[in-house]
Amino acid sequence: MAVKSTPLGPGTAIFTIAGDTPSDWSCQLSKARVVPDKDKEDDVIMVCGDTKPGATTYTAAFEGTIDQDLEDPAGIVWWTWTHKGQVAEFVFVPNELSANSITGDVVIDPVIVGGDEGGKHMTSDFSFDYVGFPEPVPATP
Repeated sequence: MAVKSTPLGPGTAIFTIAGDTPSDWSCQLSKARVVPDKDKEDDVIMVCGDTKPGATTYTAAFEGTIDQDLEDPAGIVWWTWTHKGQVAEFVFVPNELSANSITGDVVIDPVIVGGDEGGKHMTSDFSFDYVGFPEPVPATP
């Protein structure tokens, strides 16, 4: 089988809170990924010797790194602070050529403000938890 590999970008990352203008983060993101996680309870061995499997719960988060745009009062940094704790519809297209996307609702948390070294561009790593589990949306041919 031939190697198949898709690069990150060009793509889109758009957050929409009901009643608000969509927030497009596409040009501020240097890292972007949907990270699934699994929490599995221990299996239980029953008196008869059978094993009852532990329950499994899947969760996910959208994680990334943005360049801080502190000089823009309507920019991403202050948008996260204004909308902290709110739920946003989120559509992530990692690569427009594939046109596949992942959609779902995420909880907005304020991002870090500031940096580690004077004179350097400031960035913020972030992680927004999904409400439920996100849905993959395959591209339509």
